[in-house]
Amino acid sequence: MSKGMWSACIALGLLCWTLIEYLLHRFLLHYQTQRPAIRHVIENLHLGHHRDPAHEAKITIPVYASLPIAFALLALFRVMTGGWEASAILTTGTIVGYLYYEAVHFSIHCGSKRGRLIGWQRANHGFHHFKDQARCFGVTTPLWDWVFGTGQEGMA
Repeated sequence: MSKGMWSACIALGLLCWTLIEYLLHRFLLHYQTQRPAIRHVIENLHLGHHRDPAHEAKITIPVYASLPIAFALLALFRVMTGGWEASAILTTGTIVGYLYYEAVHFSIHCGSKRGRLIGWQRANHGFHHFKDQARCFGVTTPLWDWVFGTGQEGMA
């Protein structure tokens, strides 16, 4: 695979992560259900974080939840690309995006208060936490909130 194609796969994997981040946060982690077992899983994965956003153990996604997603993505990318090399590189880009998300999310809640980008990400994520949990699902980027109309009012 050429360096250009390799770089494109990494970039596409990063972009894929931002969509996965948005979709998981919006549709899975805020899923409303009365089923106790499902509610318990969602509570452990995310809703407890909303009640106690500075609790360090509730900020990151547990490995038992993230590893199956990584393997599912590898399989999906394998089907989409028809080859292991491209699918592995796409998955690598997606995992890099995920690790960036974890670092940003932790920094928003417990880390450095300096820097324009992290300040903006903190303000946007704070809007989701403290003003409207039905908006601003993107932590690392507002791209998909903008695309799907779930950003802060007036965001265009």
